[in-house]
Amino acid sequence: MLSVLDMTKALRAFRRDDKGVSAVEFGIVAPVFFSMVLGIIEVSRVAYTHSVMKHAIQEVMREIMVDDTITTADMEANTLAKINGLDVANLTINATEVINGNGTDTVTIAATYKFELVVPMVFENDFDISVASQAVQPSS
Repeated sequence: MLSVLDMTKALRAFRRDDKGVSAVEFGIVAPVFFSMVLGIIEVSRVAYTHSVMKHAIQEVMREIMVDDTITTADMEANTLAKINGLDVANLTINATEVINGNGTDTVTIAATYKFELVVPMVFENDFDISVASQAVQPSS
């Protein structure tokens, strides 16, 4: 039978033994660290996608303000041509032109992209990113 003194010595030796401490600490910290890194990557991809879509729509809106003969089909095609780095199969572009009756037309371009997460985490596997822009121009 172990005496209290022997048990105390064994407990002290156990507390001083630091073999494997690094592995335990890594096991605790690593999942949190890698989740944060992957989350930052996904948020960056969402920001990039939104930025590319917004830039393309703004470029086409500038063209519309200069050239009022562009049709809605041309608006959609020009927007699609200016979007680089995205899967066009997941992209929907709608251009509408409304004649206001007071000598102006209201032009709206809306783009929706079905964004797919590389690493599914807390969110659904995919969600939509939408960007729209509207401008009023003189009627042709």
